[in-house]
Amino acid sequence: MRLVLWGSAFAGTMTALALATPAMADETRVEVHTGLDWSQGNTKGTIGIAGGRDFTLAPGTFLGVEGSLDKLLASNAVAVFGLTARGGIAVPTLGKIYALGGYATKPFHGGSPDWNYGFGVQHPLGAKTYAKLEYRHYTESANGITPVRNAMTVGFGATF
Repeated sequence: MRLVLWGSAFAGTMTALALATPAMADETRVEVHTGLDWSQGNTKGTIGIAGGRDFTLAPGTFLGVEGSLDKLLASNAVAVFGLTARGGIAVPTLGKIYALGGYATKPFHGGSPDWNYGFGVQHPLGAKTYAKLEYRHYTESANGITPVRNAMTVGFGATF
């Protein structure tokens, strides 16, 4: 019962924040990002670029699409192309809070493509610039060749 009450209170608060905030959407964005990728006790650096577009759904809410190109900083890694959808709310003074889900090509020679999901926060630094922090969980590939992995990245970008 407590969980239902707390969940309802949280949902109500987030809805109120979303409705009270003008959406920072209907914008095109480009960014560079870097971070850490970890799997089975191994941690590697990662670096990449991304570009996307966010669309206003209702006041304070958005849905977007993003294409990315990333590279694990490991000798057997290849460049990974990703296609991701994201959706969330705009929160006053904080920026965008969103959930995401997508598909990425194989991360290394002999690997397999995999799905990913996660969440992030995009905070405006100025009128047309932002910083973001994002977490992604990559699922194990269907054939088991590419293991479960996680990534935490920080990015900096511009909007148009």
